[in-house]
Order: sequence, then C-alpha cells, then structure tokens
Amino acid sequence: MPRGKAEQTEVIIPKLREVEVELGRGKTVAKSVMKIGVTEQTYYRWKKKIWRSADGPGEATQGARKGELPAEATADGSRDCQSP
Repeated sequence: MPRGKAEQTEVIIPKLREVEVELGRGKTVAKSVMKIGVTEQTYYRWKKKIWRSADGPGEATQGARKGELPAEATADGSRDCQSP
C-alpha cells in the first residue's frame, strides 16, 4: 500500500517551477522544497520523472536541457570545429 498520495503531473510541474525560481534567487534546495511541502528526495524524483518524460522514453540528454543544442552544433546543422 502506498505511503502517500501520488501527485498528478499537472500539480508537479508548477511546484517544480516554483523551486527553480527560488533556486534562481539564491535559495538552497532544502529551503525551496520546504516551501512547497515536499522532501528533497521527492523533489529530485519528480524532477527526474518530468525531464525523462519530456525527452522521451530512455532518451537522456548529457549536460544539456531540453531544447538546447549541444555546444559544438550550430543552428544550420553544421559543426563548429576549430582546426589546430
């Protein structure tokens, strides 16, 4: 039997955004998640779940957020390689 109630994605996303705003203002993760009423573990679990579902099943982005291009790629699709 589950210990707590499962939150819906529609509820999780605004809470994650609120934490991200607080982090941007210089607050710690602990203080930010306390404000929305969850533990740090729950925050990281939600964040992992939401990012994974946004990227698609099994597609993890290495060091880049959704919508960002990798550092070596340019907008026209060519590589920005510097020759030595």
